[in-house]
Amino acid sequence: MWRQRFLNLTFVLLLMILTMRNLAFVTQQSEQVQAPSARPNGGYSQLSASLSPVARDLAQLWRRTQILAEWPIENNTTQWEKFYASTLVEKELIEARFHVENAEVYEWSIENPKKTIAELNRAERVLSDARPSIQKPLLATIERVTKELETMEADTSGEGASQPANYETVKTDLDHVIDRIRTVGAKKVLPASANRSS
Repeated sequence: MWRQRFLNLTFVLLLMILTMRNLAFVTQQSEQVQAPSARPNGGYSQLSASLSPVARDLAQLWRRTQILAEWPIENNTTQWEKFYASTLVEKELIEARFHVENAEVYEWSIENPKKTIAELNRAERVLSDARPSIQKPLLATIERVTKELETMEADTSGEGASQPANYETVKTDLDHVIDRIRTVGAKKVLPASANRSS
């Protein structure tokens, strides 16, 4: 809990420092040019143009902070889910989702393309191991996730790098498959326990 407060305070302080630094730079430039009142738009376009890189950097910093804050929670959740998984397929899918989460962290927060590709490869390997045990309706989702992982891997090193939304889509699809497998597993377990009680 205290980490989140600390990160929020750090973010606010960094925001203030960057804003003040950029504002000082803009005012220094505006003194060298002409007075803002002499311009038709009052100098606001120059101010907004010079603040746009700061806004972009702050948005990127915020996204990185969110990803890094979620990473330990995701790690712990994954370990518990694997511990309580009832089937090997469920464990493998949870493992694949964990590797996708790690790839997202390596790509967007740590900016390490080699580790990103390694994690995406691990996720693909785990999915290929789980594929024979997955039944027909869910197999189409696994195929779509595998193609998306391949696309993300190819995009990792280029300018068209995959977006956080791609990672979220893959994780949501894997969550859906995991939930369906749990539901099927629970249906198989319930009748057996009902027979024991009667």
